[in-house]
Amino acid sequence: MSSVTRPPNRPAATPLDARRRGVTAVLAMMFLLIFGSLAAAMAIVSQGNLRTADSHLKINRAMAVAETGMDLMAYRLEQVTQGDLGEAIDMDDEADLFSGVRTSAGLIDDGAAYDLWTKTNGIADKMVNVLTGHPHYVDPLGSPFVKQDLGVHRSGNTIHQLVVPAIAVGTGGQAFSATMTPHDLPADLQPSALGYDDPFYDRLPYGPPGGDPNGNSAERNQHELDMRIKREAGIDFIVGETYDDGSSRADGLETRPLDARFVRVRVTAYDGALNGDPRYDPDSAQYDAALTSQRRVYRSIEMDFRLDKTVPYAVLSRSRIMIGRNVSIEGNVGSRFNETDKENGHPVQVQSDFLGLNSALDAQISPPSAAYPAGGTFHNEIVTSDIDGDNRLAIDNPTEIQDWPGGELGARSSDADGDGYLTAFDLFLAEFDNNPIDGRVSQSEFISNADQVNDATATQLFFLLDAAGVEQRTGYEDGYIDGDDRYAKISGRVSITASLADWNAGLNSWGDVGGTATPDYKDYFQGAVRPDFGDNALTTADPDLERHNFDQHSFDTSSFHALADGDVIDGQSDVGSNNGSLAGEFVLAADRTDDPEPVPYDAEYPYDYYERPIYRNKEFIDARIEVGTNALFENCRFIGVTYIVVDASNYDENFNYVGMQESDGTDKHPDFDAEVDGTTVTTDDDPSRPRQNGTKRFGNNIRFHNCKFEGPVVSGTASGTQPAGFTHVRNKVTFTGKTQFDFENGTTEDERRLYERSSLLLPHMSVEMGSFNDGATTTTDIDGNVTGVTSDEELKLSGAVVAGLIDMRGNIELRGTLITTFEPVSGVAPVQGDTAPQFNTTLGYFSQGQGDLEAALPTSGGLGQIRLIYDPTLALPDGIDGPVELRPLTATYFESGR
Repeated sequence: MSSVTRPPNRPAATPLDARRRGVTAVLAMMFLLIFGSLAAAMAIVSQGNLRTADSHLKINRAMAVAETGMDLMAYRLEQVTQGDLGEAIDMDDEADLFSGVRTSAGLIDDGAAYDLWTKTNGIADKMVNVLTGHPHYVDPLGSPFVKQDLGVHRSGNTIHQLVVPAIAVGTGGQAFSATMTPHDLPADLQPSALGYDDPFYDRLPYGPPGGDPNGNSAERNQHELDMRIKREAGIDFIVGETYDDGSSRADGLETRPLDARFVRVRVTAYDGALNGDPRYDPDSAQYDAALTSQRRVYRSIEMDFRLDKTVPYAVLSRSRIMIGRNVSIEGNVGSRFNETDKENGHPVQVQSDFLGLNSALDAQISPPSAAYPAGGTFHNEIVTSDIDGDNRLAIDNPTEIQDWPGGELGARSSDADGDGYLTAFDLFLAEFDNNPIDGRVSQSEFISNADQVNDATATQLFFLLDAAGVEQRTGYEDGYIDGDDRYAKISGRVSITASLADWNAGLNSWGDVGGTATPDYKDYFQGAVRPDFGDNALTTADPDLERHNFDQHSFDTSSFHALADGDVIDGQSDVGSNNGSLAGEFVLAADRTDDPEPVPYDAEYPYDYYERPIYRNKEFIDARIEVGTNALFENCRFIGVTYIVVDASNYDENFNYVGMQESDGTDKHPDFDAEVDGTTVTTDDDPSRPRQNGTKRFGNNIRFHNCKFEGPVVSGTASGTQPAGFTHVRNKVTFTGKTQFDFENGTTEDERRLYERSSLLLPHMSVEMGSFNDGATTTTDIDGNVTGVTSDEELKLSGAVVAGLIDMRGNIELRGTLITTFEPVSGVAPVQGDTAPQFNTTLGYFSQGQGDLEAALPTSGGLGQIRLIYDPTLALPDGIDGPVELRPLTATYFESGR
């Protein structure tokens, strides 16, 4: 029997448990559910993120479009009100469209503002014309623009609202619309139905100021800062409904609604295209509002604009402007002088405040001169590297600091005041600071290092620098000069109608001062210029100066002549009220025993002499100084308007010279005659008025010494017009001694507001302010240390100061704007030969070699200090024909949804 091998025994398979057969399926379903939920959640989150991102993009784009719309509306409003003279060239049929909206009123009130907005060819009409386009000017955004009468009546006026339908911006479906509505706004156009009592108006500049004007230093500063915000917006009241009991939400401030001087511009923008889908079309039966709201995002911004008339310059002149040492200007400077080919023919000549203080500093900042033939090292760097005309080297501009030792790192270490620019002020701080650790210059350091000028000049400049700007700034009058003082010679822009090429070409023909460098305009245009953000420091061939092109005939002074209905002064009789402590004295010219007075007063080279009647210690009320008075007023008080009368017929080229005298009283031009009012006038045709004959009796050459004015000084003919020509010898006003202007004593608030609009309104007069010789004297202690400056020449002026030409010397502060009207043309009377640059607007002291032939540099007492501060909040005097402006009040900016 054969053997059989048997396999080893294997265990039997364990049968599956029926109860465990669904676990895998359950786990699979659980994972499926989890992953499905995660996928759904991720999809939802992703979709939400996409929607959030889409909404965020739409919000940003809508806001950007709204900002674009507001910028466009602001630009168009400026174009319409100020005029677009560049577009008007060679467009006779369209010239009226771009001439701007003009008025002769100085103060625009509610009624005048509403009229300027709604009248035919007013702001609203011109905005319609500009934005709808015309053959010569097509709006690139091309959109219909309608004028809509809302039919809303407030205080008897109908509000005319301008509505701009949707304007597309680009191709992505973004667009904006706008409305422009003059106040007083009806309740339905306010942020809520509360009207002007809405909490919206509790914020500045609408609401009450914070702080306490009678509290501690911090509270007073806060109050003044808040009031400054309100004043800059022209809202010197609390915006709200007028209360029946006359109460106010803040002491001393009236509560009332905004009026038609304020125009609210609201721009609403959206992002999100409809793409032709009928569900997004409001006119379609398939329109779905819910989808539309999801599809589009709206944003709105609004801002108030104020209707004003201003001259946006601290100095505006048709003649050459000369800005000397110890002179500070806060505001824009504009010159229309073009005869750059004549000797000293600078449109604007500016001297550095730091030149001439000490030799080490001069070696760096001096232009080419006999002492520095090649020019100072820093000055030459400015000439070659400064590309924008601000006399500064911008550290962040590689082009401007490419030659600076050490490059950007070296430039930053040289920036002593930390403002990001290299200027002569930085070099001054480095040179004068004896203790570099503290990084500032004390008064003693300043005076000891300024070894090339007398202590008076140094002290005056120190005070000028330390007190620049607003009182609330850090470092104001803290006794030190440092970066906190934010120095600039001109804080604003400089505009001229001459071209830079013509200016430099003229210098190459006459501007060689004996140096080795080629003459450059910056040799005569010195000192840092700090323009506002977005402005050019120096604009040449600037057409904007045409908008404010004033000559003497641009001014109507008839309203002031009507107010001067009190004392009549004729130089032949004693007048005046002699109230109070005023003794009152009058001396006829024929009774004087002293020498005749030179004109200009105290000048080294006078061109005429006057024997004046004298009024001393007199008081005059609403005085009219009749033509030919030619008086001297000493220690007099003038209450109300002082009106100086002149004859209109001064057109004869010899008008200045007939009756002109030598110092001994003999006739300078005995053979001259002139035609005045149709009559031939000779030198001695009226012997009954000694030394008042010739043409002297047809003008008025007046000097005020140590006088106080409680109202403006104005000139013109008896009808309020201005003379035919400019005759600076016969028609001149000179202020010497301590002149005071104080308008607080006006009998009514309206009078005070009228007076402060213009201290001096002398459109055809030559005006002299201050001494030709000395600006001030210093006071010292027993050890000889300078303790201060005592000035015999001091003037404080406000508003628009207007003259044919003006010379300011000594210690003068003007808060407002300075306008000079005479445009000298070589060879045209009174300019003889090629001497137009000698007829200038002078601020400070210059040598005769620089074209100021009437004056000489002071030998003692210092250069004084002159500060011109542009104040846009002061209204202009009546009678100046000029364009209006709608100025955006950025402090009122507000964002919202639709």
